[in-house]
Amino acid sequence: MSIICPVCQKPTKTKCNNCGFKRPAFGFLSKTDSNKWYKDTVLPHREKWKVKNLKRKHSVKTQKWISVSSNDIVCLKTDGTIVETKTGPFTFGVGNILKWRDITSVYTTENSIVGLKTDGTVVAISKFHFLWHSNPIYGHSHDTMFDGTFGNKLQCNTQDWRDIIDISASDYHTVGLKSNGIVVATGDNQYGQCNTQDWRDIINIFAIGSHTVGLKSDGTVVAVGYNSDSGQWNTQNWQDIIDIFVSHNLIVGLKSNGTVVVGGGYNGEYNTQKWRDIIDISVSSSHIVGLKSDGTVVAIGDNYDEAECNTQDWRDIINILAGYRYTIGLKTDGTVVAIGRNQYG
Repeated sequence: MSIICPVCQKPTKTKCNNCGFKRPAFGFLSKTDSNKWYKDTVLPHREKWKVKNLKRKHSVKTQKWISVSSNDIVCLKTDGTIVETKTGPFTFGVGNILKWRDITSVYTTENSIVGLKTDGTVVAISKFHFLWHSNPIYGHSHDTMFDGTFGNKLQCNTQDWRDIIDISASDYHTVGLKSNGIVVATGDNQYGQCNTQDWRDIINIFAIGSHTVGLKSDGTVVAVGYNSDSGQWNTQNWQDIIDIFVSHNLIVGLKSNGTVVVGGGYNGEYNTQKWRDIIDISVSSSHIVGLKSDGTVVAIGDNYDEAECNTQDWRDIINILAGYRYTIGLKTDGTVVAIGRNQYG
């Protein structure tokens, strides 16, 4: 008969095949002895497993299969090619030009599409490059350096990048993580968001808005770019971080002990100090959602009429997503629960 491993929450017997935790062969324990065993044995093993699992997670090339912008949806096929569906009013002609092969990860933004290849190189194209090149009425040649209003060709200058294992892109800059933990960046640098040349030992990256954020192998977090009055990018004192989650105005760190730290917001509106046993996080521009090891979900944020933070009754959740005014959860039985804005069904 299988039981649930107290460390990784997977079905197991005496020794867990997932995390390696070996459950002792003792019978009934008193509440005091049980709590002591949990604190002295389970929690330390859980922290070590989380760190080991994180390193394994980031030691392989991260694959992003689907990417969405306001004007298109780009999907990565299993054969390494790209499929694009336009959702906006403009026709960029990109869908007819994308002949990429051997792609392992893809990003689409308002101004560009970026792809990571199996050989560690990066391909990128400017959407407006193709718009202007194919429409002479705009009066621009394909060699024109575009201004910030329509995107800058600089964000696509990735042709010399090598040994890249992960990519991230905002509307105006592109970031690549190299196999040696160094980060390269290109594009708009008005707020210093491309100044990553001194970063070392990085295992995860985010490019969003006018910011670039990196998670280091020692559990610290570095960030460059625009820092608003809420100081969301003041992460210098963060320690023991095993994963980071970023929106335009928030940065959230998951610690190895299952607690959560937050940068951004005003007057402590995102107070997660009481959160415990968190194993995953999702963040929007207005709320934060945390998945607990027991399959329940906690949330904090605006929670206006849409009530996107009312997840207290959710059970058996294995994946979460926080969007603008809504929260979605995937259950162990494959069903989906959702709460929040439902304006369009």
